[in-house]
Amino acid sequence: MSAATAAFNACSGQVIAVERALADEQGRADLARLLRRVQEGEREKLRLTLVLQALRSPHAIGAFSWQRVGDGEDGEDVDPLDPPAPPRWCGCGNRAAADAPGHEGHGHGAAAPPEPTKAEWAAALREAQLELDGRVRGINDALEDVRYVLEDEEQE
Repeated sequence: MSAATAAFNACSGQVIAVERALADEQGRADLARLLRRVQEGEREKLRLTLVLQALRSPHAIGAFSWQRVGDGEDGEDVDPLDPPAPPRWCGCGNRAAADAPGHEGHGHGAAAPPEPTKAEWAAALREAQLELDGRVRGINDALEDVRYVLEDEEQE
């Protein structure tokens, strides 16, 4: 996703140049404002896409404890009092190493953020998706406004 962010930033500079040209050189502040609405919508769309990716990634690899409860390898229930292994995304995969000297800054232990409940995760996912859908509608509305402006000019 960092490549997408870098590409967006490069395009953003070009869009700002076009926006200035529309407003200053072409005297089309109306189109410049519409372009700004599209650009801001696209920026927020990218941010929300990254949020959704951050929410979905740990779930996709089964990193949440509520994904594993009652689903032991041998079909038996997992003991909720058994300390969990380090998160699968940390890369060490070694429960004993999590408490070893020199491993303190590795993200294990009290410094880790609390895990969301299944309901909290689902609500955050739903909220981000609804917000993203709203941004897409806003972008489409701004693009439709541009089409109307261009159609009006063609008729003149």
